[in-house]
Amino acid sequence: MMLPLDRPGKPQFLALGYFDDELFLRYDGESQMAEPRGLGIKVDLGAETWERETEDLKEKELQLKQLLTEIMGQQGQARGQDFLTFDSETLTWTVAMPSAQHIKKFWETQGPRADLVKTFLRVTCPAQLWRYLASWRGLLENTDPPSVTVTRSKNLLGKVILRCWAFSFYPGGATLTWLWDGEPMHQGTFGPGVSLPSGDGTYQTWVDTRYPLYKLVGFTTLKSTDPEFGEHSCTLQLRRGEA
Repeated sequence: MMLPLDRPGKPQFLALGYFDDELFLRYDGESQMAEPRGLGIKVDLGAETWERETEDLKEKELQLKQLLTEIMGQQGQARGQDFLTFDSETLTWTVAMPSAQHIKKFWETQGPRADLVKTFLRVTCPAQLWRYLASWRGLLENTDPPSVTVTRSKNLLGKVILRCWAFSFYPGGATLTWLWDGEPMHQGTFGPGVSLPSGDGTYQTWVDTRYPLYKLVGFTTLKSTDPEFGEHSCTLQLRRGEA
């Protein structure tokens, strides 16, 4: 991603790597360093991985800046359309408009060789992604199970509020739900509705509900002293299973 030059304090070049919605890599043109993001991924992959990513992204930053310098002469013609397309079967570049033929010529002579682009797209890039994916899956398998607990408080009106907390889960995107006799409660609950960063690479969230007189029958299960209200419990649904 290249950002406009008239944005003070913002890097001109920014590269981000994601697994689903989880950021695992960041590089910008100011620091010129590829940095890991996410739980333990730096330790698992080693410093040499980030040194290699840094050198690779420095090269791509330079190439993209050179290309955009040429494209600036065509400003207003592309209007958000694909400007330059590579066909890995024929090893050819195609431009979106005849007036941009000099851009194609520039990229063919000054950019990376077509066979190297094909190798990157079909071999190098997939291999890098598989290495990150294997590391990420290993981290998920080795991560301690999340903590789920229930706390009790009263609001200003004197009503009892039960809060189900979930801590130390990874990745984000988990769902925390109150159950009434085993069925999800779709009304009478409230919380952030999203997974929030804990500051240590893991996530947390909570969900509240009002509840009558009860007794605790487990870490996350409560049973009302009034049979009409049945049993309440909360469950945490992770991307890879249930806690």
